[in-house]
Amino acid sequence: TASMCAANVSAGLVSEVKDTDMILQVGDYGYNLDTMYGLIGDQFMRNIQQLTAYVPFMVSIGNHEDGAGALAHFSHRFRHMPTTSGVVPVSTGTIANSWFYSWDAGLVHYVAISTGAPSAAVYSRATLPHHRPAP
Repeated sequence: TASMCAANVSAGLVSEVKDTDMILQVGDYGYNLDTMYGLIGDQFMRNIQQLTAYVPFMVSIGNHEDGAGALAHFSHRFRHMPTTSGVVPVSTGTIANSWFYSWDAGLVHYVAISTGAPSAAVYSRATLPHHRPAP
């Protein structure tokens, strides 16, 4: 069945991750993180948890996070990136800046930045719905 195939693929990925230092995901989460009041994004986060429980998962914004809803979901879901670059505005106040940051791993200095980052006008519209409708 499809669920058995998915479980086998996941088991294979998890077994391979033990030899991995980190996973770099360079954007384009926003195709549908905000779809169905974020339920699709919730499922995505559950799917990657099988890997991210074992290895650092480092992210950066892509061009599909430039809409207000997608940017808000990205900002909230990945607010724990190792940033020292201040805070960004969201509907509930401010959160740590996961839009632009850098970190060291071994002898390499990594920079997460989007050259196509949306304007401050879009940043100020980055809002999340305060509740989900009842099912």
